[in-house]
Amino acid sequence: MTAMAVPGGSRKMIADLLTRAMLNRGYQVRSVDERESVFARTAEGAAGAMLSGSETSDVPEARVRFSVADVKGGAHITAVIQFVTNPDTKYEHASLPNGGEDFAKVQEVLAAIRDRVARRSAQAKAEEPKKAKDQPKAKKSEPLPDDRPTPKAAGDDDTIERMRKRVLGSK
Repeated sequence: MTAMAVPGGSRKMIADLLTRAMLNRGYQVRSVDERESVFARTAEGAAGAMLSGSETSDVPEARVRFSVADVKGGAHITAVIQFVTNPDTKYEHASLPNGGEDFAKVQEVLAAIRDRVARRSAQAKAEEPKKAKDQPKAKKSEPLPDDRPTPKAAGDDDTIERMRKRVLGSK
């Protein structure tokens, strides 16, 4: 089992990247969704030779199961590698290898996904509009002229009376 944190990654994005990467490495899709993806291929090399020749099927399978969980700031991927004898039969048996070619491939896939998501996040941040503090400050607007009526000179006593009448509605 191996695991890796992917800052800035979403489950959907990671599922898409996992599918592409595993298909490019010779695996077939068994199932894929945002939370779990399973890929398989015929087991090769020493592990395949040790597992072949079982009672019902002589073609062992290398299977990789990825689980993706949302975590604060990104996602966390866990990968479990299994060698399966008698795949898709009632005699199916899975065993966990210690290292090997498939383990190295899975580590490469996880590292490539982490790096790709980091590049995407960096590009997105570079394309974001500048923050308000980086924007030039707006000029303060000129004060608008005061539209309120101004009282007349001290000798004009009827101005205040007219204002009272307008406001209070008195005669």
